[in-house]
Amino acid sequence: LPIFAAGTWRVFGLNLPEPRHLVPILCAWGFSVIVLVGQKDLGSSLLFFTLFVVLLWIATERKAFLILGAALFAGAAVLAWRVFDNVQSRVDLWIDPWSRFGGTTAGGDKGRQAVQAWFAFANGGMFGTGLGQGSPNKIPAVQNDYIFAAIGEELGLVGATALLDRKSTRLNS
Repeated sequence: LPIFAAGTWRVFGLNLPEPRHLVPILCAWGFSVIVLVGQKDLGSSLLFFTLFVVLLWIATERKAFLILGAALFAGAAVLAWRVFDNVQSRVDLWIDPWSRFGGTTAGGDKGRQAVQAWFAFANGGMFGTGLGQGSPNKIPAVQNDYIFAAIGEELGLVGATALLDRKSTRLNS
């Protein structure tokens, strides 16, 4: 990919390739926006686009692609937050799940998943409840969204940290 590696103009201290060589990242961004609009799913869209940008960065070793990719996706994410109610709702739940926990408010019980995950981490404490001794079934859809909360409950802070440390060690070697 030498065409991507050659910087021909500088913007804010970054060597960017010629504008015509930015077409692949713009196409990947367009694809992620289509997924975002079509599925109304910020997570899948972010996953696809981030994977492409990171692979492009690895291939070219240009920080400019990471920064440009982050800026493009941030713009699309803000737009999605302003346009789609479900994205607004998920962001609000992420910021304050307690206001929608328990079913007594207008928000119903939508905060249950995040709050139960916090309870699972708290129940695990420092050393965990032990393998198979946790209660992951209390977290709605734990197998999809909050797998790490179940791990944190059974292995505790020490075991969950060791798991993360093992993963990062493997990635750095």
